[in-house]
Amino acid sequence: MSLPPNIYVPLGHGDEELAGEKPVIPPGCQLVVLAQCKRPIHWEDEQNREHQSIKNFIATHPGRSGIFADPVHHRREINAAIGSVCAFYTPGDEYPDILYTLDLSWKRLPSISIRYSGVVPFTIYASNEAETGFTTRDIYAQVYPGGRQQMYMAPNPREIYRYSVFPRPQEFPTPDSTEAELIEFLLQTKNPYGVSYTRESLQGLSKETLYGLSTDIGSYERIHTVRLSTLMAQMPGVYYHLVCRGDSDTLANETLRTRLPRRRRNSFVRRRLPGLTRNDIFGYIRKPAYRSETGIKPQFLYENARNVLGPYAELPENIRAAFDNSARFLVKGGRRTYKQRRGKRKTRRVRQ
Repeated sequence: MSLPPNIYVPLGHGDEELAGEKPVIPPGCQLVVLAQCKRPIHWEDEQNREHQSIKNFIATHPGRSGIFADPVHHRREINAAIGSVCAFYTPGDEYPDILYTLDLSWKRLPSISIRYSGVVPFTIYASNEAETGFTTRDIYAQVYPGGRQQMYMAPNPREIYRYSVFPRPQEFPTPDSTEAELIEFLLQTKNPYGVSYTRESLQGLSKETLYGLSTDIGSYERIHTVRLSTLMAQMPGVYYHLVCRGDSDTLANETLRTRLPRRRRNSFVRRRLPGLTRNDIFGYIRKPAYRSETGIKPQFLYENARNVLGPYAELPENIRAAFDNSARFLVKGGRRTYKQRRGKRKTRRVRQ
């Protein structure tokens, strides 16, 4: 795959703060976001659905892999490749600043699952597993070869971040690391009680003790936690956010909770609608449950999209065409009922 190296897919858990001002996409960066605000992404398949969709697209369109380097100008193809409705951001746009915990694991007892994590280059993410070894399948056995009793430790973080450019696997110590290397690593972390280590507290400890501290699951908490804005500043490029943006059920602030539906609707119209085909947009209008996860009512699209995107004459062709085709399904105040549409057809038959 002939793609530039600065296309990234952060793999972990994502959350987003609603309060405060949004940051602005810096020069040299673009962003594609799958989840809507405060909505999770559920990995229902053994292998992540979006991952498999991208691989299938590249396999069947070998000459079109370049679209992923400039997604904003290939919105409809990107949606077709990912199999979902994405939001697109380009330099100068305000964007959601995701807080990542780059450890893609979860416990669904009695099973425990973990996947390759970190900020993974897109060329690796979309590669052939037989060639690179990268997969979105469970790698629990490689990470915790000793079984469930090791879950409170991180004995093999170099395996978790094998394909990551942030954090890098070589940042994590091994039994062969020197005492100085172990101390420098631990100074970036916290102890099991959430307290940062100090150089004075670590000096004088044996190498075995230092390595034991470095393998505690809490010791690399600060290593793998990072904001999207920090990543963009340190590693400019194109980012594909294909994981969660938090969960509205955890939003305690009632004011923010009430603003959430409007925020989702406006974001859908401004960031996602232009990347849909005419038939997809028509589907939202004709069948309100067509993509029920958006919470978009057909009348909202018909009456308010022009207020968000601009005058009717300036709307993208796909949106204008969908609105032109939707008139027979809408009346003032809402969507025509089946009875109204049926009655109109009967009237036409009588006149004939």
